[in-house]
Amino acid sequence: MAVLLKREPADTRPGQPEEEALVNNRGWGMLVHLAYERGWRPAGTEPPRHWDVLGGDAGWQRTVGPVSIIEGPNGPVMWPKADYASGRGQLVTEPDAKAMAAALQSVIDDLPEHDPLDGKADADLRAPVFPHLRMSKGRIVTNAPEAFGGPNKPTYKTLVDFMSRGAFRIW
Repeated sequence: MAVLLKREPADTRPGQPEEEALVNNRGWGMLVHLAYERGWRPAGTEPPRHWDVLGGDAGWQRTVGPVSIIEGPNGPVMWPKADYASGRGQLVTEPDAKAMAAALQSVIDDLPEHDPLDGKADADLRAPVFPHLRMSKGRIVTNAPEAFGGPNKPTYKTLVDFMSRGAFRIW
C-alpha cells in the first residue's frame, strides 16, 4: 500500500503547480514519527475537500479540542485533526507542512551515505515507492535514519523539499 501526498491547485497559491509524491505506508509512518522526534508538533489536518458535500458552504466548522465539527444539512460530522494516516484527502496546512519539512531537514546530515543493508537483504522489492523496501536476513533492525539513508537519501531530500513548498493532501 502507498500514501499519495498531493499538492492540488485549490490548496496552493496562484501559479504553484500540482505536484505529488508517493511513499509506502511504512515509510510514511516512519517520516511522521521521525519528524515528531526532531521537534515537529502536528498542528492537525483539515477535513478532506469532498466533505463539503456533507455540509459545504451551507454549514459551519468549529474545532473542539482534537476534533473539527462540520455542521451541515445532514447533521454534524466530526473530523479527527490528528489524522495523518487514513489517506482520505485530508489537508496538511502550509505552516504544518513547512514545520514538518524543517524537522525532517534537520535529519539529512545524519543519514548515512552507505547502505546499511548492503549484502544483508533477502528480498529486494521493486515497488515504485519510497523508501525502497528490502527484507533483511535474520532480525536486522534498521532505524529511520538508516532506512532513509544510502540509496533512499536522494528521494528523502526530494520529499523534504516537496513538503517545504507548502500545503498538501494525504491520499
